[in-house]
Amino acid sequence: MKDRRVRDEDITASATYGGQFSTCCNPQYARLDNVITGPHIGAWSSGNQSPTLLTGVGTQGRPGGHFLQWVTSYKIAYGINQTNFQTIQNSDGNDVIFQGNTDMDTKVTNMFPAPIIGRYVRLIHITYHRWPTIRLEYLTC
Repeated sequence: MKDRRVRDEDITASATYGGQFSTCCNPQYARLDNVITGPHIGAWSSGNQSPTLLTGVGTQGRPGGHFLQWVTSYKIAYGINQTNFQTIQNSDGNDVIFQGNTDMDTKVTNMFPAPIIGRYVRLIHITYHRWPTIRLEYLTC
């Protein structure tokens, strides 16, 4: 996503913050290292590509010193179409819970137990600091 091979219009979210500063919280702002200048510093707040082999995910919180928002744990769901998703599971068949961020800027990388192939990938936040807000990059081989 960071290198913009995934176009802005192909980045969607099941929910996006719609408050007073909603334009700063659109899904295209979820790109890792994304920084928006101005009063409304952005990140996605809680694409139509061909199936891709993914091996992990890197995350950051929302940039901007006064927001202090990030996801602290999450799971990943993926699928080939928009209706049938499966979660990444460990060898015992339990959903893998990934540890997220502890601040707004430090990058946290989590590798998947095994590579996945997906056209649609969802990061499902479980816990967060102040508000579920994230910048992310899915990793490939």
